Amino acid sequence: MALPEQVLDKLTREPASTPGWSGRLLTISLVVFGVSIASYLGIRYAWQPYLASQIEKLKAEVESAGLSIPLGDQQKLAAFYSELANIKTLLGKHIFLSPVFSWLEKNTSQNIYFLKLTLDTTNRQMVLTGAGRKPQDVADQIAALQNQPEVKQATLRTMNADEAGLWQFDLVLSLDPTFLRGVIANAANAGK
Repeated sequence: MALPEQVLDKLTREPASTPGWSGRLLTISLVVFGVSIASYLGIRYAWQPYLASQIEKLKAEVESAGLSIPLGDQQKLAAFYSELANIKTLLGKHIFLSPVFSWLEKNTSQNIYFLKLTLDTTNRQMVLTGAGRKPQDVADQIAALQNQPEVKQATLRTMNADEAGLWQFDLVLSLDPTFLRGVIANAANAGK
């Protein structure tokens, strides 16, 4: 039996293509791949040679500038730079004592004055020679210094009365290492 003409037309026609996500994904992937390849080729064969030529130009300029300065001036400049570097190193190791004096001034009683200060940074000791009006003033001063966090130990070496009625004393302070490191760090920051 023969098929009707309408059915025959439907069978002979190609099926209608339905747009799907896979076709769009393939198109986007091909575009991204093409852009990536074009970027790679542009960087590899255009940008890198351009940068290399610019570097060579700059090297040539530096060499020509170096040749335009006489050798004697170059040596003088190198010697001057070396001297500056040595001065910077020396100043970096130098200890400024102004923070020690500020600390001592802040922690000194009104009835005490110091005649001499010796600071031994290697042994972390400060030796103070001073005078006070009464023995109690000296004792109070020693106690005040002993209670400071920067002082590990305060030792009274000698104490005696002089002709003017003042009590002279020698005091040894063993300092906390962090206090002296702070003095050195402050000095380094002051030098910059």
